[in-house]
Amino acid sequence: MQKQIGLAMHNYEGTHNMLPSARTISPHHWSSLAQILPFLEGGSLYNLVNSATPSSRNGNDMANRTAVQVLISASLCPIDSSPHRVDPAFGPTNDVANAGNGPMAAT
Repeated sequence: MQKQIGLAMHNYEGTHNMLPSARTISPHHWSSLAQILPFLEGGSLYNLVNSATPSSRNGNDMANRTAVQVLISASLCPIDSSPHRVDPAFGPTNDVANAGNGPMAAT
C-alpha cells in the first residue's frame, strides 16, 4: 500500500510540479492523502470532495460527510487487522504527514 502512496505522490508531482502539502491552508485543511486521491484510483471519491468548503474537524461538514468517512485501503497498514477511527466521523488511516510550523501551501 505504501508503494501506491509513493507512486501517487510522484504522479501528483508530475502534474503539479510540486509534492502535495501535508495539508492545505486554513480554513480548508485538506490532507495530502485527500490531495492525491485522483492518483490513487480515487477519482470518484475525490470528485465527492467539495474543496471550497472547509473540512470540519468535528464531523459537522455536511457537504463532505460521505467523502471523509470512506475507508481508503491504500492508507491502511496491511498488518493492521483492526483499523480504528480516531474520530467516528472520519475514515481510519495509518498514514500521517507532518505539517511543520511554517506557512501552508495554497493548493
